[in-house]
Amino acid sequence: MKFREFFIDSEVNDGHEAVTRHDVIRMNPGACIYKTTLLGPAFLDRNSRMGPDVRIGRYCSVGETTGIARGNFGSFIAMGARISVNPFNHPTDWLSIHDFQYRGDSYGWVPEYRDLVRLSRTADMFQPVTFGNDIWIGNNATVLGGVSIGDGAVIAAGSVVTKDVPPYSIVAGVPATIKRRRFNDKIIERLLAAKWWELELSDLSGLPFRDIERCLDEIERIKHSKTTQIS
Repeated sequence: MKFREFFIDSEVNDGHEAVTRHDVIRMNPGACIYKTTLLGPAFLDRNSRMGPDVRIGRYCSVGETTGIARGNFGSFIAMGARISVNPFNHPTDWLSIHDFQYRGDSYGWVPEYRDLVRLSRTADMFQPVTFGNDIWIGNNATVLGGVSIGDGAVIAAGSVVTKDVPPYSIVAGVPATIKRRRFNDKIIERLLAAKWWELELSDLSGLPFRDIERCLDEIERIKHSKTTQIS
């Protein structure tokens, strides 16, 4: 099924029941989408936040009290609860680490704070993240700005990711380090070439999901068949 790309400037579920927006977005109570481009179905659990400056693929889920911001995200990404992706970092090379220098609403009820002449937030204060496809992030993990997460990667619960994660790697720890790869080199090479996440979901129906080699055989056959039809 083809889904249209659409941009949401601001959408909040401030009710007490789950709601479906734009036919393909399910939002539990407290969920918020802000300045985000979506390419297909998404699920946001309670009190989660997507945006700003996010572009995200289809069939991605954001767990309870998880926030993601400023980055490009692929498809089929599963994020657990209480995850922070690209949180804003306080400057360490300015006069102060405090946000009085650039944020006027933090203590807006105090006249002298409100009247202070301060700097505006600018693009150079943020580093976007890049996520591939088929990524799983466990509860309570943090992914810092400027990081790239490869296709098929797994980020263990509680990890703090400060560096790029290669495709099909499992990382864990503070800071996160590679513990192992999900498959051997040959299988990873086939997965990256197959790019199964580009297929229609209906193409994947009935595959032997627990047998990676048989799955890849079928996916390669399907993609070859589609290429032949186009040519």
